[in-house]
Formats: sequence, C-alpha cells, structure tokens
Amino acid sequence: MGHPPFGHAGEEALDNILKEYGIKFYHHLQSLRVVNVIEKNGKGLNLTNEVLDGIANHGSEQPQPKTLEGRVVKLADKFAYLRHDIEDAILAGILNKEDLPKDVMKVLGENILDTLVSDMINQSLGKNDIVMSPEIKGAMIKLYNFMYENLYTNPVAKNEERKIPQMLKNIFDYY
Repeated sequence: MGHPPFGHAGEEALDNILKEYGIKFYHHLQSLRVVNVIEKNGKGLNLTNEVLDGIANHGSEQPQPKTLEGRVVKLADKFAYLRHDIEDAILAGILNKEDLPKDVMKVLGENILDTLVSDMINQSLGKNDIVMSPEIKGAMIKLYNFMYENLYTNPVAKNEERKIPQMLKNIFDYY
C-alpha cells in the first residue's frame, strides 16, 4: 500500500507507463483498490469508512481527512516514511546517524517514531482533532527539510532513479 516500489520515482514511472492506456496512476487510489478489491483473493478487507478515509487522504497532496481516524493515518504515514527513509539512507551509506541535525535529534530523541507517536497521542487526548506540540512538530519539519536537502535531492540517490522507469516497464510488460 502507499507508494509503489521506488516511492515517488516509481509512481512517476508507472504514471508514464499507464499513459499509453489513457490511465493516470494515483498511489492513494491504488491503495484503496488493494484493500477493497485485491486483498483476500478479490474479496477485499472489511475496513471502516474512517480507515478508508485515511487511506484516500493520507498524502500531502490530498485534502485533510474528514475523520479523526483518517487524520491519524495521515500523520502515521508521515512518521513511518520519515523513519524508514532515515534507516534506508543510513543502510545505503548516504547518511550517517551523526549527520542528523543535533538540535532536532535532541528534541526527537533516539527513538524518533516513539516520540512522534507519543506526542500525537498526548497532544490530541480529549480534543476533537489530531495535533502535535509545536516543539515536536517543528523538529519533525526541520528533519523533513534536512532529509530533502541531504537525501531526496542527493546526487547518489538520484542517480539510481534513472534505472527505475525501465525496470518497472519490464515488470509491467511481463505481467
């Protein structure tokens, strides 16, 4: 669910492949198709409207989900990909743990995911919205900006993206 293989670059490649068929690829619609149609051998999952709202509106380009559950899904998606991108960048040798901004890491701590989730829960408790504290949200935004400058636009990482369109085209044609 979510983005296809290779993230945004994979989404762009699939969109270009599907243009030949007059179809536009939207990862959030594909995610809904997975849970409503493909899962359980075509029977789909029995998910609530609130969860489906979160899946449909989880991306930054989609509107704010209508439900609290949907808003949790939207934030959880941001939290998960931030953490996993950091782990992947470290494993790939593009970043070192010591490269992460010290002021941000002082706020978010060793377990970024735990800090983000705990803050969201504590700040949202008893409210009719899903919110984060200004300090934690600010640190998260700084970390996203750092990742954009040091990973998402990194020449080493971007160089690998040139392989993606042909790989996905080959897989698409095979299946």
